[in-house]
Amino acid sequence: MSQTEPLRAGPIPPVRRAALSRHGEEILRAVAPAVLGPLLPAEAHARAQALEAGLTNLDEYLAHLSLPLQKETRFLFGALDLLPVRLVLVRTWSRWPEVAPERVESFLRRARDSRFFLLRRIYASLQSLAVIAWFDLPVAWNQIGYPGPPIERPVSAGQIPLLPGEAR
Repeated sequence: MSQTEPLRAGPIPPVRRAALSRHGEEILRAVAPAVLGPLLPAEAHARAQALEAGLTNLDEYLAHLSLPLQKETRFLFGALDLLPVRLVLVRTWSRWPEVAPERVESFLRRARDSRFFLLRRIYASLQSLAVIAWFDLPVAWNQIGYPGPPIERPVSAGQIPLLPGEAR
């Protein structure tokens, strides 16, 4: 997707992620709307596409983190996916895709305002991941008046941008 290309309509194919686990993706799909609120498109299909694009960018971002940070992120998602943890923190038996948005928002507020450092850290991590996923998208830049990076990013990981007049 180019820097200025809008999100396209159409079915969203399943994507194999490099660093983001299935559990992590499910959790972020539940958490991102609560964190980002009205920043996301209101229309359901456009929202789904925006979340998919954000998760794809976040997956690439996570894949380039150090191995210890990747491990910590996988541990966070693995722990949040455990039923006992969901019961205590989110107060639900439901898997993340079925958790009501109000319950997710309530969990995030409690974690943010908790007297326990670990819960505040969980909140900060989830919020940061959702924000990175959204504001790395060119479609989000217009909302904050960001014109884009001064140097165009490579289209895919590992691709080096060409200098003007240079050929591949």
